[in-house]
Amino acid sequence: MHKIFGLLALLFSGLTSAQVSCDCSIVVGSCQASISVIPTASAKGSYGAELKIKSTSPICSKVSYFLDNTPSFTIITKGNIGEDSVFGQKPVTRQTISEVSCQVCQQVGGDSQGTLPGSNQSGEIGRQASPLSGRWHNAACSGAPGWWGGPGSPRDVLMVLTVNDGSVSGSLSERNDVLNQQASLSGQVRGNTATLTSSWRSKHNLKVSPDGQILTDEWCNKDGGCATCEMSRN
Repeated sequence: MHKIFGLLALLFSGLTSAQVSCDCSIVVGSCQASISVIPTASAKGSYGAELKIKSTSPICSKVSYFLDNTPSFTIITKGNIGEDSVFGQKPVTRQTISEVSCQVCQQVGGDSQGTLPGSNQSGEIGRQASPLSGRWHNAACSGAPGWWGGPGSPRDVLMVLTVNDGSVSGSLSERNDVLNQQASLSGQVRGNTATLTSSWRSKHNLKVSPDGQILTDEWCNKDGGCATCEMSRN
């Protein structure tokens, strides 16, 4: 009889935990994450590793990073510790992982009250849940002309934004065959739009699509050259 009750309790617990998921199209806060690397099997031209990922959020963390300049992410749905397996054409070490960032996704199902940063006591999403928050990426955005001449070759652009009480801050990374640079961003938010200035002194007018999946950046560099980049939520 005790065994039957034990099995029923275990089954009920499994069903309850299975109802909990994370909706990372809705970002409700930011967090901090650390990644450790454990090398696994390797062969000529193919190397593997296990990633041990820890977040400061108790649940629903999306930890994003670059592995050898390739964007990737892991979503931790249970607790604050997760794992992932990665492979590369050269040995995977902690040094090959860069630009680690962490976001808190909306919890769906289960007992979501009081578990997410940015939520109030009734479990509703706080004001900082802006559609602008998140990671935005385009692997081939056009540059803008400047004192050096034309816009140059397309660049891999990553923008990470966090919104809090009407202000937005974040980072901007641009890479191509001759370029690898990062800048900080700051500005003001109005609904699904924002106006930002970078530490490069470039100006950015941002707008999020109605479905929250595309960010349009109409920007101008400090020399007056302008361009438009459309990025997808990453």
